[in-house]
Amino acid sequence: MIFFVMSLIKLIQKNKISFLLIVLLLDFVILLLGYLYWEKSLFNLDIESNLPTLYQGLKIILVSFISFDLYFLTKGKNKYFWLFLSFVFLFLGLDEVGQIHENFPNFLNELFSRSSIQNPYDYVNKFGYQSTTWLPYYIPFILSFFVIVGIFLIRFLKNNWKRALFFILGVSFFVLSLYVEYVNTKPHIMFQEGYYTYVFWEEAFEIFGISFVLYFAYLFFRESVEQLKLQNLPTKKRK
Repeated sequence: MIFFVMSLIKLIQKNKISFLLIVLLLDFVILLLGYLYWEKSLFNLDIESNLPTLYQGLKIILVSFISFDLYFLTKGKNKYFWLFLSFVFLFLGLDEVGQIHENFPNFLNELFSRSSIQNPYDYVNKFGYQSTTWLPYYIPFILSFFVIVGIFLIRFLKNNWKRALFFILGVSFFVLSLYVEYVNTKPHIMFQEGYYTYVFWEEAFEIFGISFVLYFAYLFFRESVEQLKLQNLPTKKRK
């Protein structure tokens, strides 16, 4: 087992794309287990606090930690992009593991129950919205994320457009997962025939999306560490 792990580490060190391929392979295994053994709570993709949730949560938190390291390793204004990304993905990781978004509407409804202020879900419900309860509460945060990230991406695309494409691909997959969740939580689809197929694709888009964002952060982290090593080498060895 130790030999296998060491071999993987050496493979990743030699070839950058190996990191992404290994993560995608793990993604495929998690999704395959969820597809074949959906009746088991441990693997069911529609249940929280199980193997898929833990796996996805760890990946998201890893993105946060790498981004936080990049904040200290990066010079110039781009360092604040990594700081922002670190806090966003830390929250998403805690949200994934702690089921914050599932309980968030309930907490706010308790606050709004004695207030004249109408909660977001009741407001959008007037216009025919009938889907997952948490999404209306998160829309302002999602829009803010796209605005801030978009500003920094313009800079990344100038000099690092190939790597930035992995981030764009990851975020696009994540948006697709939100759309599928919006569809599969409609009353005429939720818990009806074919519902788990929607759940599978929702989780697949989310899992693969985070993997591409993780690879995006990994590429910058690897480059920063390599540059740091070169700077610390004696002048003779550097030549």
